[in-house]
Amino acid sequence: MSNFIFAIDSNTRRSLVKEIVGDVVTPPPNSAAVNVWSYRGKEEAWGHASLTLSDGTYISWWPQGMGRESIPFVSQVYSAPAIVPRSFNDDVRGEGVVPDVFVYIPATHLNEANIKSWWDGFSANPDSRWQTLQQNCSTTVKDALVAGGAWDILGGRAFDNWGDIFVWSPNDIERFATAIRDKIA
Repeated sequence: MSNFIFAIDSNTRRSLVKEIVGDVVTPPPNSAAVNVWSYRGKEEAWGHASLTLSDGTYISWWPQGMGRESIPFVSQVYSAPAIVPRSFNDDVRGEGVVPDVFVYIPATHLNEANIKSWWDGFSANPDSRWQTLQQNCSTTVKDALVAGGAWDILGGRAFDNWGDIFVWSPNDIERFATAIRDKIA
């Protein structure tokens, strides 16, 4: 039996149905998908961002429940080991819903080999931790896109438009991925 999800395609702003094949939602041919779960309130869900490469490689940075180190009096600002590997279905279960938005970026314009090389090194490094402020899921997707050439695609002084983001959020990732996609179009 096939599983299907419903979401919004950021290219057309129309609803779409995607088939879940195994443990991956496959992007359109020769595309990478930036998957965005929106913030639904701090008591329900902070939101999430992940990246699916055209070959099915799944990049997601989610904190473990154990080993969390928070700052005094602010339990929601913490550091923890990340769960690696993590799958699309793990993220759907963790968020309780499918992504709200998919942003498709033509893989011919991203250096996916560089992204995978960066991800392999980053995710295997025992010092890499999920951190609320410095290395959350959104920062990780941004770093992957940068490894794939995002600054070159955006061109010029693109960093000036994004350098003032203190803590990357899923909303920031949706805007960043959309800017990359639109620059290619």
